[in-house]
Amino acid sequence: MVSRKKIIGSGSSTSILKHVRQLAAGNIVAKLISLASIPVLTRIYTPEHFGALSVMISLVFLIAPLATARYALAIPLPRNDGLGIHLVFLNLILLVIISSLGAVILLLFGKAIFSYLNYSELESYIWIIIVGNILIALNDIMANWSTRKKTFNLLSKTRVLQTFFAQIIKISLGLAGFKPGGLLIGGVVQNGAGGLILLTRFILECKKSISRFHLGRILFLAKYYYRFPLLNLPAQLLQVLSVKLPILYFAYQFGQDTTGQLGLAISVIAIPVGVFGISTGKAYYGEISEIGNKKGEDILQITSDFIKKISLMAIFPAMLLLVFAPVIFPYIFGAGWYDAGKFTSVLSIYLFFQFVSLPLTNIYNVFNKQNVLLKLNALRFMLISCVFLISFQTGTDAYQTLLFYSLVLSLFYVINIVHALNILRKI
Repeated sequence: MVSRKKIIGSGSSTSILKHVRQLAAGNIVAKLISLASIPVLTRIYTPEHFGALSVMISLVFLIAPLATARYALAIPLPRNDGLGIHLVFLNLILLVIISSLGAVILLLFGKAIFSYLNYSELESYIWIIIVGNILIALNDIMANWSTRKKTFNLLSKTRVLQTFFAQIIKISLGLAGFKPGGLLIGGVVQNGAGGLILLTRFILECKKSISRFHLGRILFLAKYYYRFPLLNLPAQLLQVLSVKLPILYFAYQFGQDTTGQLGLAISVIAIPVGVFGISTGKAYYGEISEIGNKKGEDILQITSDFIKKISLMAIFPAMLLLVFAPVIFPYIFGAGWYDAGKFTSVLSIYLFFQFVSLPLTNIYNVFNKQNVLLKLNALRFMLISCVFLISFQTGTDAYQTLLFYSLVLSLFYVINIVHALNILRKI
C-alpha cells in the first residue's frame, strides 16, 4: 500500500494540479478572449441571432457523440501507445462513416426540425451543422489522444488559437452583414477547429506507427471496449440532451429573444467551467487512467484531496455571478441584455456543484462502470424533463423555470459526487 504522503504530497494529486494549471493557463486566455469579444458581439448581433447560435450548437453537440460511438474516451486507457493509436484509427473510421449518414439525414429532415424549434432560418445553414459535427467529433478524438500523451500545453495553445480566430470570424462577418451566419461559423470554429491542429500533430508524431495499421487489431479493440458504445454513448446522449434541453425548450416555449438571452447566460456560465472544470476533468482523467483500475484506494485518497482543492476554486466564480450578474450585464453587454444577467445569477446556483462533479465522472470510465453513468444520466434527464414538463403545464415564466432547473441540477450533481466516491470506497 502506497503511503498518503507519497500519493498526495509528491505524486498524483500534485501532478493533477500541475496539469490543471497547464490546461487552465490556455483556457483562461481563451476565455478572456471570448469574454472580451462578447460586448462587441452583443452590439453587432441581436438576441435572436444568439438564440440561433445556441440552437445550432445544441443540435451539433447532440449529433457529435454519435460520430465516434464514444470510443474516443477509450483512447487514454490502453497500456501501450500502439493500441492507443489503433483506437484513434477506429474513431476516425467511424467518424467518416457515421458523419456521412448524419449529413444525409439532416438534409432530408432538417427543415422539419428547425420549423418545430421556431428557427426555420437555420435551414440555410445546414452545411455549417454538418461541418461542425465533423470538427467537434474530430476535436474530441484528438483531445483524448493528447490526454493520453499528457500534452496539455498543446491543448491549451490550440484552445487559444481556435478561440482567437473564432472571434475574428464572428466580428468581421457580422460587420460585413452576414448574420447570423458569421456567429454560427465562428461558433463551429471555436468549438471544433482545434481538432485539425491536433490531427496534424498526431500524424507527424505517429508517422511510423500509422504505417503499421492492422484491421484485426482495430476490430479487437472495438469488441474489447464495447461498453463505450453500448453504455457510454446513450449516457452521453442523455447528458448532452439534459444540458441542451433548456435552450431547446426555451426556443419552443418562450421565443427567439428569450432564447438568445439564455444563450448569452449559458455562454457566461461556461467561462469558469471551461477554464477550470474541463481542465481539471482532463488532467484528473489522465492521472487516474495511468494509475489503473486495480488501485481504487489510492485513487480514493487522491480524489478526496482533489475535491477539497477544487471546491475552494469553485466558490469564487459561483458567488461572483450569483451576486453581481444582474447588475453588471446591462453595462457590459448593452441595455438589451438585462434578462441574461438575471438568468446567469440563477444558473450560478448549480455552478459550484458542477465544478466538483464534472471531473469525478471520469471514475466511471476507468473502473468500467459505464452502466452506473448511464443510470445517472437517465436520472438527470428525467429530473430535468420533469422541470420543463411542470413549467409547460403550469405556465411558469422563464425566470422561475430556470430557478427550478438550477436547484434540481444542483441536487443531481450532489448525487453524482456521492455515487463516484462510493464506487472508489467499494473497490
